[in-house]
Amino acid sequence: MLKNALLLTVLLATPAWAAGVPAASAFARHAELKMAGDTAIYTLDLPADVYRYTTRSDLGDLRVLNGAGEPVPYALSSLPAVNEVRQAPLAVPYFPLPQALADAGDVSVTVKATTDGALVAVQQHGDAKAAGATQYFIIDASHIKRPLDTLTLDWTETGFQGRVQVEVSDDLRQWALLTSADVLRLQRNGQLLDARGIDLGGVRTRYLKLRWLTPSPTLQGVSVTPGATQVETRRVWFDATPTGVDAASGEYRFTSPAAAAIDRVRITLPQTNTLVAASLLARNDGSDKWREVARTQLYRLQRADGETVSGPLAIWPTARREWLLRVDTRGGGLGQGQAGVQLGWLPQKLTFVARGTPPFTLAYGLRGLDSAAQPSGALQIGETKPAPAEVGAIQDGTPQPEPLFAPEQLRRWALWGVLLAAVLVLGLIAWRLGKALPAAENDGH
Repeated sequence: MLKNALLLTVLLATPAWAAGVPAASAFARHAELKMAGDTAIYTLDLPADVYRYTTRSDLGDLRVLNGAGEPVPYALSSLPAVNEVRQAPLAVPYFPLPQALADAGDVSVTVKATTDGALVAVQQHGDAKAAGATQYFIIDASHIKRPLDTLTLDWTETGFQGRVQVEVSDDLRQWALLTSADVLRLQRNGQLLDARGIDLGGVRTRYLKLRWLTPSPTLQGVSVTPGATQVETRRVWFDATPTGVDAASGEYRFTSPAAAAIDRVRITLPQTNTLVAASLLARNDGSDKWREVARTQLYRLQRADGETVSGPLAIWPTARREWLLRVDTRGGGLGQGQAGVQLGWLPQKLTFVARGTPPFTLAYGLRGLDSAAQPSGALQIGETKPAPAEVGAIQDGTPQPEPLFAPEQLRRWALWGVLLAAVLVLGLIAWRLGKALPAAENDGH
């Protein structure tokens, strides 16, 4: 019932592009989609092959067809450039320390630490009984090199509620107050209320000190959760195709084999111990102007422990197909050999509605087909979660010949044609006015 309702909602919002779509074999490539379960919406990461064979940089010639050959609604969305990876809690050593009487001075403490800062002992001297009931705990987080998000306490008591103060230090001598928090774990009628975590706010510190502001529980474990790490989304990489070399002027030309929004570029230098200033340019085709997308210093240097090379260039996403690497030749440029260029981009995610009967087919690469993609997120209805789908074996369809003229060229020529026509019209008007003026003068005489 829910599936039918979702399909009806999507279909009512679908434009009338369904008529007249060719069969999958008319596209350059097509592949059957493998789907598990019985749900309304599916999603998959587009394979790199789509970008090789599409005829449009916006993937407008892509379709998802059902078993009857009918197109179904779909949407494209970009993957995030980075993902947050949450970390698991890490158990940390902790050392109980009875609190000295305020300003009494009859309890002294010796803290022992290794050369890397790890605590091995906290020894107390003097009368422990005089210290009172409230306790300190010193927590060793020196082995965690990332910001700290949460401190979690565990105790033996079934029911406990208390308040604790947290201080931080990097040298065990100077302490700074970070926060105070209430912690508790209560049970009643089989229900559990558990709030043992303390928010540390992403602080960077080596040691923490707990001071119980209420009678303390019997601790049996302390853990710290590091902050989430930022991990770059895995990109798809293609080797750019060399198309020309002019070593004397330091220019190396390449073309992209894929209609993708390139945002990373790897440049491999042909010889070791090369250090050179370079700029990277791109354009759509030969009728377009070169536009600089990056300026950097490239290097490939030999060291005792191996080679060190310049990393990938991060650039603003561009779908231009022609690339130019221009290097400074005053120091010899790149020397002998050809530079290698790899182009990387973030693949897009395809979400589609499983209307009709299977099998469903992904087809792409059909020149002259307009885009039918719905806005990103348009298929996210309520709390419905798309099920994963996979691309099966990719099959060849109908080859798509290159157009006689690039669309940019046609648009430019059309503009010049309009301007020329306007000049001709103005010239014709001026000629007719020029003929009319003498005739009017003769009539006047």
